This record gives sequence, structure tokens and C-alpha cells, in this order.
Amino acid sequence: MDGVGIITRVILGIGLWPDIPHRIPVGGHLVTAGWFVSGHEQHEITLCSYRDGSRTLLIIPPTTEPDTAAWLMNTPLPVDGSSTATELLAMATARFDAPPVDVPQWIGRPM
Repeated sequence: MDGVGIITRVILGIGLWPDIPHRIPVGGHLVTAGWFVSGHEQHEITLCSYRDGSRTLLIIPPTTEPDTAAWLMNTPLPVDGSSTATELLAMATARFDAPPVDVPQWIGRPM
């Protein structure tokens, strides 16, 4: 991943990744995986680098509708932590699952 440097640790919620090994070979070195049963956002993976800090990735479930997934991938996310990944997924789903607004039909000829 550009701008992150060499990834040394991955942090994730085990709810979505039950079979993750503790050490993962990546590009000629080992990456340590740390997982949490609770307390860590289940729809995020944090990539850590000793040199360049960390980056948090939003995990979009494969069952997400294409319009919702596209909106999530193309919408800048707040960097201040004001929304969790689960909240963002719910907001995007509600955005596309909302019933259409009724448009009044003209009776007779339109003016």
C-alpha cells in the first residue's frame, strides 16, 4: 500500500475473521496479526508500520449492494473518528434502501 511503508502489524476484530493466523508472511517478512473479540470495530482493519504510523481500512461486506459499496468507496470518510465503520455502513445502506419519494402525477394535462 503506497504511503504506509512496510506493514508490521494488522489489527482486526475476530468476528469477521475467525481463522486468522498470528503471523502472516507478506513480501518476504512476517506481519503479526492481533485480533479482538470486542472493543475493536468489526468492519475495520488497521495496518501498522513502525516507520510510517498506521492506516485504517473500511471493510465492505461482500453482500453489500453495488450502489451502496460504490458510494462507500467514493465518499471521503471523516478523519476525526466521528463515525465508526459500522455507522458508516448503516448510513450508506439507509441511503440506498430508503423508499422512493412519491412524485405527484398530473391529472389531465400538465400546465
